[in-house]
Amino acid sequence: MNDMRWWNPGLPQTLQIGVILSYVTGVFGLIGLGGGIGFLLVYLGIGGFPALVLGIGALIGCIAAGLGMSSERKWGWTLAVVLAALVTASSLVVLFLGQFGAILGLIFDVAWVVALVHPMSREYQRIYFR
Repeated sequence: MNDMRWWNPGLPQTLQIGVILSYVTGVFGLIGLGGGIGFLLVYLGIGGFPALVLGIGALIGCIAAGLGMSSERKWGWTLAVVLAALVTASSLVVLFLGQFGAILGLIFDVAWVVALVHPMSREYQRIYFR
């Protein structure tokens, strides 16, 4: 029996927010609104096919992380924390490069990290995730 699911209303609120932000970040990464990562690629002169591959990778990684968390899998939570940290770090780099328009994206990135590493989220995933 397949117990994978897209949404789990039984998760604590902090993990539900983490799942939503994982899905939203993945979709924005695909459509080119990847925030800090998208700007960093342009700043480094990386465009075209490599940017498309990274956008699709962001989509797959974030959707997989959200699906894993909704299905109460430890790998989903771990993947989400790693991706959230990378996205937040790239947004910080963009902010330090002088692009102050990245502040709104940074707020959502920090909220994603905080929701995932909140003590309620960590405790729930430690006890109930497989």
